[in-house]
Amino acid sequence: MFLRATKYLFATALLVWTASPQPAAFAQLPKPRPDGPIEAGTDKPGIEAKAGTVDLDIQVKGPDGAPLAVMAVVTLTSKTGLISGQGTTQGGKIKFSGLAASAYTIHVVAPGFENAVEEFDGNNEGAAMVSIEMRATSNGENAGLGTTRRAVLVPKAQKELGKLLEALRSNKMTEARGHLNTAYRLAPRHPEVNYLFGVYLSQLNEREKAKSYWTRALEFDPRHVGALLCLGEALMREKKLPEAEWYVKRAVDADPSSWRARAILADVFLQQHYLEGAIQEAERAADLGHGQAASIQPLLARALAEGGKEQRAMQVLQEYLKEHPGDATAQEQLKSLQSPVVLMSPSEEAAMAKAKPSAATEIAIALPLPSSWLPPDIDERVPPVEPGATCALEEVVRNAGKRMQEFVGNVDRFTATENLVHKSINKSGLSLSPETRRFEYVVSIMETRPGFFNVEEYRSGHAGQNEFPDGVATNGLPTLALIFHPFNAKNFEMSCEGL
Repeated sequence: MFLRATKYLFATALLVWTASPQPAAFAQLPKPRPDGPIEAGTDKPGIEAKAGTVDLDIQVKGPDGAPLAVMAVVTLTSKTGLISGQGTTQGGKIKFSGLAASAYTIHVVAPGFENAVEEFDGNNEGAAMVSIEMRATSNGENAGLGTTRRAVLVPKAQKELGKLLEALRSNKMTEARGHLNTAYRLAPRHPEVNYLFGVYLSQLNEREKAKSYWTRALEFDPRHVGALLCLGEALMREKKLPEAEWYVKRAVDADPSSWRARAILADVFLQQHYLEGAIQEAERAADLGHGQAASIQPLLARALAEGGKEQRAMQVLQEYLKEHPGDATAQEQLKSLQSPVVLMSPSEEAAMAKAKPSAATEIAIALPLPSSWLPPDIDERVPPVEPGATCALEEVVRNAGKRMQEFVGNVDRFTATENLVHKSINKSGLSLSPETRRFEYVVSIMETRPGFFNVEEYRSGHAGQNEFPDGVATNGLPTLALIFHPFNAKNFEMSCEGL
């Protein structure tokens, strides 16, 4: 149950508490078809190799030597770093036909396994086979959600990225390229540098080159949400919806509170006619994004209409158009719902069925380039809750108060291990290298008289202000739980959201 309290809180401090990591839940992948290997990017069996070409069969195996049971994404890159082929395995196999006879790098990503990279010498014409054995992650987490530690950017590279963002924001592409080249020379293996290189190239409509840099970004940081979403959007343009879904689900798993990721996932679901999932993700995106996610409403209306809920679809559009009366596309969408059904010609149906990102995806995928940076407030980072669930607020607050009274009465002190992560943000909105501290932590709580508490904190060592990064100490955080005590709860306005 998630409770939100506001009122009479004049200052807050941010403290990250960590416990033993729990196994990450990886998004369910599309089910592979049962019909053996196919040519990557098509539904056709491989054909005989032409002169000067190579047919490459790739077998992906698990640690036991058996074909990998889960779907894996296989990417071929050329010596220049461009993507030469990409597809997903079926029964642990995939075939790339008609490749130019050359050397390639094979990248394999699969949930629950470490990323694999294999070099292939394809200079000899004809058919070839490569077997790649995957290694399970040591901590049980998904490789796609892995624990790769992001490389630290040197100050000069941070400065160049800040200038790059300003140039991209102003659409000064020549200036952006100069800053990008400098940053890449200083940190060629940093995921953010490779991600922004891809963004720069995509704005120049060099999409294949952009994909190669986003793929590199994921090699260095498999949880990079921006790179995951950009690759998902690119695959949507190529009508590779199952692969697009795979990348976008990874982005949602990496950041469940990202309205952008959920908006794009809703679009992917809608294009695959998975209406229930599209509606759920669109509604979640709207809840998380608030005003920023207004563009998701026409997509939600379309999913509702296709699911036979025309009345609700019209209500969604009418509410949206009150705030966005100039959206001509939404106006036409509403008119089509209000008017009798008009039969479309086969060519029109084919055009409508063509897989391409929606306007909501175009907005969601746009590089967020804020002119200033502030930490997200509580409304921007609402924890995930069960959609549609309700709760009795008075009962919840009353029971929470009883438990707090029991806690104060039975526990005069408690101990914990405090893990603190401190991140500094520069003026360009870039996160600098985090600093960590670890303390043995003791809190003493005493109710001196009804409704009044004496709370004292003790940390291992001196724990003076100079022991905290940048001299910023966080004190008094445990007292926030006391707002649920019956003597204090009446001073706060609370709401209850989901389970």
